[in-house]
Amino acid sequence: MFYRASFKPGDKFLYGIYGIQYQGESPSGRQLDLVQKFDELISGQAHLDRITVPGNDGFATQIWLSYWWPESYAEWWSKPSVKEFWDGLPEDAGMWREVLTVSPSRVQNACTAELKNGLNGLGDMEPFSDKIGYWGCVRHRIPDVSLGDKLASSLEEMPARVPETSDIRPGRTLVTNLPDNICFLVEGQDHTCMSAREKDLWFEEFDELVTGWMQHLEKDTTANGLFDVRMGHVPDCGTFKDTGPVNLNHNRKIEMFYWMDMSKFERAGRVHRGHIKLRKRWMETYGPGGEMGDGVGKINLWEETSIMKGSDIVAEYVGCREGTGFMAYDKTGVVHSEITV
Repeated sequence: MFYRASFKPGDKFLYGIYGIQYQGESPSGRQLDLVQKFDELISGQAHLDRITVPGNDGFATQIWLSYWWPESYAEWWSKPSVKEFWDGLPEDAGMWREVLTVSPSRVQNACTAELKNGLNGLGDMEPFSDKIGYWGCVRHRIPDVSLGDKLASSLEEMPARVPETSDIRPGRTLVTNLPDNICFLVEGQDHTCMSAREKDLWFEEFDELVTGWMQHLEKDTTANGLFDVRMGHVPDCGTFKDTGPVNLNHNRKIEMFYWMDMSKFERAGRVHRGHIKLRKRWMETYGPGGEMGDGVGKINLWEETSIMKGSDIVAEYVGCREGTGFMAYDKTGVVHSEITV
């Protein structure tokens, strides 16, 4: 049994994704002050996860992945304290936002337990057991697919991104008019409640495959059809191993992917041998009759796929590193970019 968010006809929701870049293992000085002030503003206002994403050159990003109903978001964003904070950011703040307005008819999500993880924390949820366990099931769970929408990108090919560097672009860069049908994927894993036997099985069967798959996606984003990848962890939840990349050794991990479109997402999973093997072993172990099936396994997984209209994504970067987010494409012609006051 899986659980998904329940929506009413005409509903919409928002992802509010906010990030603060900093140097070192943890924020300090002005960046720590920004993190603390923003956290005070957003805490208790929305369902959210606080995620740390390690970067290159000793940089990292503190991210708030938040879920909102449109009315609640508009009320919060217009608060004088929030407006004063955002409008008062210095030109080299290293802070950004990506706000996605989503129609549930272009979304599917699933969680392996009745927990308020990810999108299931926004409102009500419902159980389901259909359209699972086969290639293409994720696409088939998106309501608009049944109307004949192929969810194809408005681009003919994936543009190359500008690598992220330590150079700071001062001021505010607003990015709009993105390509249609970008596939925004959120995946989460929580190892916290796993038994000793399940942990042993994880290391015997899955850990190496998962690590290889994640590193493959991050290694060459353009070839994989990815605009951006952010692989993070929740430090407060502790670690389940002492080796490997820091963002993959924590109990609670959350990844965010911007795929060119749904077909790029599907193809990546079908051609990577490690992922094919991982998927097969997972179904054998956690599916009906498997050693960890029928509720025995306690690892919690969730994923959500949103197909975006280009006009439904707004991104703003204030004094961020060159190549951050969609700034990496503002010289390619596939997005509209402007410097704002």
